[in-house]
Amino acid sequence: MIKMVMLFFVRVFLYQPDVWAENVSIVSSIDKTRGTTDDYFQLTVEISGISGSAELDLNTIKDFEIISQNQSTQVKIINGAVQRSKNIILTLSPLKEGKSKVPSLKMRYQGRIYNTQPILVNVDKAIIRKQPGTQKDIYLTAKASNPSPYIGQQIVYTVSLFSVIRFSDAELKEPSYNGFKKQDIKKNKNFTKVINGRRYNVIEVNRILIPQKSGKIALDSAEITTYIMEKQKGQRKRGRSGFGGFFNDPFFNDSFFAQRKKIRLRAEKLNLNVRELPLSGKPKGFLNLVGKVSLRAKFDRNVIRVGDSLTITITATANTDLEGILLPSLPSSINYKIYEDKPSYDMTVNNNQIYSQKIFKLAIVPTKQGMINIPPFGIDYFDTDSRSYRRAKTQQVTLQVNPGDKEDLAVVEGGRSTGLKRKIKLIQDDILPIYERSDALSDQKLTISVALLQASLPLSLFLLYLGLFFYQRRMRFLHDNEKGIISNKAYKKWFKALNDLKNLKGSDSKDSIKSKKSKKSKKGEKGEDKEKDVLARIADIFRSFLGERLGEHVSAQTSSEIKVVLEQKGVSPEVVRGTIDILQKAEMALYGASNSIEDVDQIIDRSLQLLTDLNRVKSLKMEK
Repeated sequence: MIKMVMLFFVRVFLYQPDVWAENVSIVSSIDKTRGTTDDYFQLTVEISGISGSAELDLNTIKDFEIISQNQSTQVKIINGAVQRSKNIILTLSPLKEGKSKVPSLKMRYQGRIYNTQPILVNVDKAIIRKQPGTQKDIYLTAKASNPSPYIGQQIVYTVSLFSVIRFSDAELKEPSYNGFKKQDIKKNKNFTKVINGRRYNVIEVNRILIPQKSGKIALDSAEITTYIMEKQKGQRKRGRSGFGGFFNDPFFNDSFFAQRKKIRLRAEKLNLNVRELPLSGKPKGFLNLVGKVSLRAKFDRNVIRVGDSLTITITATANTDLEGILLPSLPSSINYKIYEDKPSYDMTVNNNQIYSQKIFKLAIVPTKQGMINIPPFGIDYFDTDSRSYRRAKTQQVTLQVNPGDKEDLAVVEGGRSTGLKRKIKLIQDDILPIYERSDALSDQKLTISVALLQASLPLSLFLLYLGLFFYQRRMRFLHDNEKGIISNKAYKKWFKALNDLKNLKGSDSKDSIKSKKSKKSKKGEKGEDKEKDVLARIADIFRSFLGERLGEHVSAQTSSEIKVVLEQKGVSPEVVRGTIDILQKAEMALYGASNSIEDVDQIIDRSLQLLTDLNRVKSLKMEK
C-alpha cells in the first residue's frame, strides 16, 4: 500500500508538470474596502498554477505603506490533479484620507505577464469611538507649549499616550521637525489622570524645539503602533448558554483567552505660527539668540609685568542654546596681544527647559608698561518677557602693567620696528696688540719668510679671484635652479637647528612626557617648562628663517600678521595653515590659558617638512 501511494505522488509531480503551468492565475483581495486612517488593511494575493519562482512587482502601491509581508503555500489534489497555490499576505497602512487605490499588480512568470484587478478603498478620518475595547480605551494626543513662538524661542512639543487597557511593543514615530532644531528629553513621564470618571495611565514624551525660520510651519502627526489584547468574537455570549454564568467567570477574561491585535494611533497635526523678531532696535548681525543671558568675567590678577600672560575667564549662562554663539573680539591695540583658547560648552535640561553655559578663556600679554583698559565684553539677545533687545556685558577692567625683566616687547607695524634700541655693549678687545712706543715705526730687516710672502702675494690674489669667480657662478646657478634653492645657506642652517632640537628632545627622559600625557602638570614642573622651551625654540627658528628669506623683521609679529605676509607672497594655503598652526601652538603653550601640549616630536617632524616647503617658494627671496 505504501509503495502504491509513493508511486502515485511520483507520477503526479514528475509526469504532470504541464498541468500546473496551464492554469496560471493571480487574484488579489482585501479584508475590507472602508476604514479609517488608523486601521490596517490586509491584502491577499493568491497565485496558483506555477511550479517555479515568479516576480511580483509591489512598487506600484502608492496610496498605502506596506507594514509587513508574509507567505504561505498550499497543495491540493483534486481528481488526481495537483493544484499548488501561494498566498502573499500584505499588511497595508493608508497614507491619506479619501479614495485610495490598490493598483493592478503585475507578475512575470516564464516570460509572460499576469495582472490582478485594481481595488478601490475608502479611507475616512480616524474618530474616537466610545465603545469599550476600542480607540476610547487608548488614544494619542499632541500639543505645543506655545503655538506662536518667536524665531529662536524654544517651545515644548508633548506627545501623550492615554490608556485604560494593557498594551505592548509600542513604537513612536515622530514628525520630521522640518524648520526646527530638536533637543531630546531622555526621561519620559508616567502618571495617572482621571478623565470623565475613568482613570488613565499616561505616558508623556517631550521634545524641545527651537524654530529656525519664521512663518507658518506644520508639524506632521505623531504615530504609535502597538499591540492590544482583544476578546475573541462571541466570547461575551457564552453566559447565555445552558451552562449559566460559568463562562462569565473573570478567569475567562484573562489575556490568555484574548487575541493579540496590532493597532496604530495618530495624534492631531499641529500648525505653528513662528513670528519674526522685531526690526526696531535689532542689533547688526543679530544671531537670533532668544531668552535670558548673563555674562561675568574673571581676571586672575590686576597687576602684571610686561611680557607676562594674564588669563581672562568669561562665563556666559542662558536659558537657551549657546552652542553657536561666539564672543566678540577685543579691538586691536599696540599695548597688548590676545590669544584665544578653545571655548567649553555644557547644556542641561531641567523642567522641560534648556539651560546652557559657555566658557571662553583669553590670554593677554602686555607689550607696554602703564595702565591698560580692557573694554567690556558683550552678547546681544532678545528678551521675550519685555519683547525688547538687551545686551549682557561685563565690566571694564584696568590693568597695571609694571616693567618686565627685559625691555618692552617690540610691536611691528608695516615691517618697521618701534621698539627701544639696545645700548652698544663692549664684548672683547682687539685681536692684535696696540703698540704705543715710538720704536714701533723703526725700519725692520726683510727676512726670507717675508720675501717669500711678498713673492706669493700676486699668485694668491689670482687664485682668490678665480675662486670668487667660480663661487659666484655657482651661487647664480643655485639661485636660478629650483632644485638648488633647497640647499641655500639659510635653509641648511635652520633645518640643521630643527634636527639638533629633535635630537636634543629625544635624549631627554621620556618619563616626564608620559606623565604629562596622563595627568595635568603643575605650572612650575620641570617637564612642562622643558616642553615649552622646545616649542618656543621652534617658533624662533621659523621666525628667524622667514626674517632672512623676507628681509623683514618678523620676530615680534603675531601669527595673524605673518599669515598676511605669506599670503601676499603667494605661498600655498596648505603651507600657510601649517606654518600658522605651528606658531599658534607655540604661542598658546607660552601664553595660553590651557596647559595641554601636543606631542612635541610630532610638531618637530611637521616643522621640518614645512621648512622644506617654505624653502621651495620662489617669492620668498633671501635678504642679501
